Amino acid sequence: MVAKLKPGKTINYLFSTVNYLFNVSGDALAVLMGFVMIPVSKNSFLATFFDLPYTAMARVHIWIGRVIWWLTVFHTVDGIMKYVLNNRDPLNMIRVPKNPEWGDHDFVGVTGIVATAALLIITLTSLDFVRRKYFNVFFYTHFLVFIFILFAYFHASNCIYYILPGLFMYTVDGFMRLYSRYSPRDKVSNVIFEDCGYVTLTIATKKAATVRPGEFMRVCFPEVSKYEFHPWSVVRANAESVTFLFATASENQKEWTWKLQALLVERKAAGTVGEVEVCLQGPFGSEIGFLNSVGVAGKKTPDMYVFYVGGTGLAASVQGIEKILAHESTKVLLVWSARVVGMENLSLVKELIAKGKQTGGNLSVELYETRGDAVAQDPESIENLTATKLMSEKNLEEVGLAGHQLHHQRSDLLAILQKHVSVVDLDTSTVEVGLFVCGSGGLTKHALQSSTQFQRDNKNVQINLVVEPFAL
Repeated sequence: MVAKLKPGKTINYLFSTVNYLFNVSGDALAVLMGFVMIPVSKNSFLATFFDLPYTAMARVHIWIGRVIWWLTVFHTVDGIMKYVLNNRDPLNMIRVPKNPEWGDHDFVGVTGIVATAALLIITLTSLDFVRRKYFNVFFYTHFLVFIFILFAYFHASNCIYYILPGLFMYTVDGFMRLYSRYSPRDKVSNVIFEDCGYVTLTIATKKAATVRPGEFMRVCFPEVSKYEFHPWSVVRANAESVTFLFATASENQKEWTWKLQALLVERKAAGTVGEVEVCLQGPFGSEIGFLNSVGVAGKKTPDMYVFYVGGTGLAASVQGIEKILAHESTKVLLVWSARVVGMENLSLVKELIAKGKQTGGNLSVELYETRGDAVAQDPESIENLTATKLMSEKNLEEVGLAGHQLHHQRSDLLAILQKHVSVVDLDTSTVEVGLFVCGSGGLTKHALQSSTQFQRDNKNVQINLVVEPFAL
């Protein structure tokens, strides 16, 4: 039924529009709050049924979360405009009148502000910089989402009906993860403290038998923290073990990775590192896209593979390179840059080079030390490393490192592609390059710009780009 306008009254179109947008934005927020909870479940039956990778679900969760925040900002500003156009003091939004009654509109403004404040903290601590550098802050402040949901319900009770399905899935997922926390645990089988400061860690487990290149697992060390699970890219895995690579995340010695490294150092010195218990979840994620066809008869594969990684992002590329070397003689280029000294001595790099030699694979490795005290030095070829260094590594005495370069400077992907990707050398009219990028936000941005520019300059080159999970 359409209400009749009283004689002499005029329609305030501005106020009507603002009021309409206020209601619509509130309803849209209620719907989005329901959707944002669904993809966050790590053991989602929907993801299993539709074969959706966890990394894709995580991206959906992140983007819906960002939309919720900006729509909340719009809803708040629109509410202030509604008060102003109605000749009311906007501060009344956060005031509770005398003798308020629950169930009326007396608490709507206050509960909305509390929900918005909780959401603001979650949003700020979810920024890529904070999430990468201060994971614990990101992890714990995310529990404020329950405060947000509670006060959003007090603010507008209809939103709970949208949230319940996702909340129920998350609760079931939480119990499943809690069970894995207390189920029989795996144990550390080997640890290598690398010269560059990184730690290569192998865990004896049967849970990683199905891991594919590019996937990750969530790891918990109860002696460090009983309930913190951290996502680690899998270096390599088989039916008996899984290997990871990690480094201390900050200078804060109370940080999780610092505590873990201290524990491993102490246990290795005592000869009890094999008794360190580990809880594993996963694997999660999906295989690096252009590797799906490797080793499959009749499937077309790229003419060249480039792995452009930074820091511990190297971990995500190792198993993929090993898969290529085991099945093809296609040219493979690994470009690894890190703010460390002694990266050429990393056991994983030497093992990759050894496998390249053993399989006769066409593997090239370029290393870039970007640490300040190393950048000023002249470029050095790895072939100039002393025989003593090589002989000190068990099972790698005969490895030849000629052609694998160590540079004391920042990497330039565009120049690297121009140097290595050649139609003449690859004997083809068009070149398809599989490019995998895994690293910091700056490295990823540089890689995207470089690959775009290279394709623009070389029309006969097609780059199949895969970016590391969560690098949006």
